[in-house]
Amino acid sequence: MKKHVDQLERECKAESNARAELERALAQVQAEQRNLTQLLDTRTAELKEAQTYLSKVDDVADSEVLALVERINTHVFQTAAKIADDFQQRYGTQADSVVVEEAVSRLEKSATVGAQLPLILCTNDHRADPILVQIALQAALATVLYHFASPWSTAWDRHTTFLRTIYAEMCKREPQSVSGRWRTMSLSYMRPLVPEKAQSSSAPAARMVDAICDALLACGVDGTPDQVRDLVRERYGKRLKQLGAHVLDFRHIAGEQIVSRDLRVVIAASSDPFAPTWMEDEWADGKGATDSASPKGGTVLCTTYLGLERLERGVEAGPKGPGETMVRQVLLVKPKVVLQNTLLELLAEASPEAEPQGGHHILPLKSALAS
Repeated sequence: MKKHVDQLERECKAESNARAELERALAQVQAEQRNLTQLLDTRTAELKEAQTYLSKVDDVADSEVLALVERINTHVFQTAAKIADDFQQRYGTQADSVVVEEAVSRLEKSATVGAQLPLILCTNDHRADPILVQIALQAALATVLYHFASPWSTAWDRHTTFLRTIYAEMCKREPQSVSGRWRTMSLSYMRPLVPEKAQSSSAPAARMVDAICDALLACGVDGTPDQVRDLVRERYGKRLKQLGAHVLDFRHIAGEQIVSRDLRVVIAASSDPFAPTWMEDEWADGKGATDSASPKGGTVLCTTYLGLERLERGVEAGPKGPGETMVRQVLLVKPKVVLQNTLLELLAEASPEAEPQGGHHILPLKSALAS
């Protein structure tokens, strides 16, 4: 009997040890399963984040941005034409030549109307036909808007220069999905750091008011700079703020909403050679134009309509792995320009030596263009 009891005790103890071993093994398996589940959750979250970062799906189509740029150009044309007509009777009435000279100097330094137009404005009589004034105002508005439309414009914040440098380096080495997402995130997170006033439509509107004021003063409009500036702000402030709002919309879309491509407005620089592939002569079929209105070798006086360009980047694979970043450029809208030849035709009948305007002697147009 005692032997039987001892045997049962040994068997019970063995079963107890086996059960304990199984429980330890089960605990280990359960721990490993928990670890695997946690790792899977972590990797799933990381994958979702990566998919979000690498996604190139945009909510904004090219057609929508194109319509916005066309709206800006139409608004610029209408505003410039109205201002030029409204002041027609006041051109050449400025008695203080210093006011005119200082306005011309500011226009030359700012380059908002190109290199030659400032002198042309102050050396010609615009009372009979203000078309030169309209061209100058279109150029001024287009140039100001061009600078404000860039997501990296220092007009918004000085720190954008540093960010633009980083982005330029990324674009050389990274695919569009990475560089585009970095751009949208950087600009989005930078927004709260920029003063609210700098992000409002008042900022570009104020710059446009200054440019318009200088153009009008260069044309000999009477009054002090402050008086003319206040008048422009009072009459056209609402229009200019609407233009500023459109530019804010473009900057937000191009900088913070689009990943799969880069969209940017483009202009032609004053004195650039005319290139039909990348620009359009606004006056090719208009007043003063001839069959050779856009000749090869023609020179740009200024840009009056903004263009729109799309850039897409991709890394081209080579025998040793990823190679150089390839850039595909598509010009969706050509910028419209006015050529120097067009102005010569517009004023072909002007007298070589005209009467002084507001104390300023009027020079021949060819002399102004050659300056």
